[in-house]
Formats: sequence, C-alpha cells, structure tokens
Amino acid sequence: MSRKTAPSVAALTFEIAPLADGAQLLIPDGEFRSSDGSGRPLEVKAWRLTAALAARIIAARKARGVDLVIDYEHGTVLKAKQGDKAPAAGWATADSLEYRSGVGLVSTAPQWTPVARAHLDAREYRYGSPVIFYDPKTGDVTGLHSFALTNDPGLSGVQTALSASDLSSQENHEVNPLLAALIASLGLPAGTTDDVVITAVTALKAKADQADTEIATLRAAAPDPAKYVPMSLYSEAQASLAAANKSLAELTTKAREAEVDALIASVPDKITPAGAAHFRTVGLQSIETLRAVIEALPSNAALGGGTQTNGKGPDGGGAAAALSAVDKEVCKAMGISEEAYLKTKQKEA
Repeated sequence: MSRKTAPSVAALTFEIAPLADGAQLLIPDGEFRSSDGSGRPLEVKAWRLTAALAARIIAARKARGVDLVIDYEHGTVLKAKQGDKAPAAGWATADSLEYRSGVGLVSTAPQWTPVARAHLDAREYRYGSPVIFYDPKTGDVTGLHSFALTNDPGLSGVQTALSASDLSSQENHEVNPLLAALIASLGLPAGTTDDVVITAVTALKAKADQADTEIATLRAAAPDPAKYVPMSLYSEAQASLAAANKSLAELTTKAREAEVDALIASVPDKITPAGAAHFRTVGLQSIETLRAVIEALPSNAALGGGTQTNGKGPDGGGAAAALSAVDKEVCKAMGISEEAYLKTKQKEA
C-alpha cells in the first residue's frame, strides 16, 4: 500500500467568537485565503472546505480516537518538539466536531481549561489559529492537526506555512476508514504504518500455514485404532484432531479476511467504504477474481451509485443494460443474477 504525497501545512488565524449556541469555529467554510499581504496560498487559488471534506476530517479524527488539542501559540507543534512544556488550553472531542453549511467545521462543545476560560473572559487571548493540512494541487483541506489560542490580530487569513516535519508522521495524512478497521481487527494501535499492517497480515497467514502443516502431520501419524491403540486413545486423538481442524479453519478464515481487507484498503481511489461490502464478498470467494475486478476498475470512479439512465439501458429495455462491465463481472464472480444485483444497488442508492 502506498501513501499519497504528503499535504502542505498552514496555520489559519481569525478572531475567536463563540457561535450563538456556544460552538467554536475551527475551519471556515468554502474558499478562503490569506489577507496578510503574503499572497498565500501560492500553489492554488484558495484553500477550500466542503461538506464532503469536513466529513472525511471528522471520520479520520474518530478513527484515531484522540481528542483535538487546543493549545497556546501552537505550542504542541513548536514547543513540544523541543521538549518544552506545551499545556493545553482545552480540547475538542471527535464527537463534538460538526460541519455547518456556510459556517464551517466547528466544535459544538469545546472543553476549555479554567485558565484558558479566564484568558478568554479577560480578552487576554482573542484569536484562534487551526493548523490545517491541505492538498497543494487543489487547495482542499484534508486534515486538522490542532487549534491554538494566539494574539496576532494582523493576520486574519492563512498566516504562514509550518514544516510538515514539525508534525508527527501519523498526523500528516488521513487514514482510510477500511484500513483503520483492518488495523483495529488485527489488534494494532491506531496510526500503525502500512508496512507494519502488511507484516501482521503476513504473520497471521504464516500461522495458518503452520497449523495446516501440523494438522497434516497429525493425520499422517494417526494410529489405526483397530490394530495399535485402545478406543479411548483413538477417541482422544479424534478430539484433538477436531480441535486442530477448528483452529486451522479459524486461522485460515481470519487470514483470508485480513488479506481481502488489506487489498480493498489499498485502493481507496477505486473502492469506497460504501461499496466495499460487495467486493469483500467477491474476495472471500476468490482473491484472484477480486484482483482482476480491481485491475479493471477506473481510478476515482463513483462506485455503487446510480446511472445517468436511472437504471435503464439506452433502449430502455431491461435492468441488465444498466450494469457496467465491472458490475456484470461482479455478478458472475458472486454467482447472482444481474437483475438481483441491480435491485440491491437501487435499494442502497
């Protein structure tokens, strides 16, 4: 599995003013750029936040299971790296993150520390500055690292770029939800790198192979109960063999599921989480068929969605005409009719 190019990082500064319901704005909605005279962003027309981008940021935060830190003057990035204290001013839980159209990404219930609350009430801190990740080719905001209280009223737009090396390597990319689920199923900590995941899956498969060898050895060494052993020993051997077979089946199934999930997670530009279930079924039946189907899929295609003809072919003549070549290949691999598959897709739409 390969990583996307690391995104650029910037700090955005705007005046802190809680919304009417007490929520705190973290990233403004729509397009925005620097107003401090620096001309940033230089790579693109503007930074951009949409409902879809916000949803991905929220999902990634929930997958990591770590609250968003609110610090002072970007201490988490600039001070903690040098071993200095970087106390929190507050926290925003993943469950409190919410997208509001025309407003942006907010925390509905920021948890300020008593000290920070006193600073804000006394207007000793008046500005907020999120550290965001963004795509240098499109300007799309792809992640949120932290949020800081600061005092620099001269900066009302995106202030300055921070070095991506200042941030944890586990913070500078979004985690594919399927990959996050695979990591959790393997009992690994959130943010585990691809190489470690692959090693874990390989080790799991090796255990299944070893169990298979041990079962074969047991079978080959099983005595003839009528000639060499009493029935009690034969019954005991049968029980051991049954337990070993069960263990092998469980290990083999888990290894196969992990291998299929890893393959699906490696192509987020071809398979979305919403459509992953169909492909997972194909992979559990035949991993080679799944590889062939993935190879045929176009990158960035909208999988599992509707069609321009609303489920009818050009001549309006039948459900099967609304299926793509890839859909038909999936039907063949899963052993279901094209009409039944189309009905399932229409129900999910």
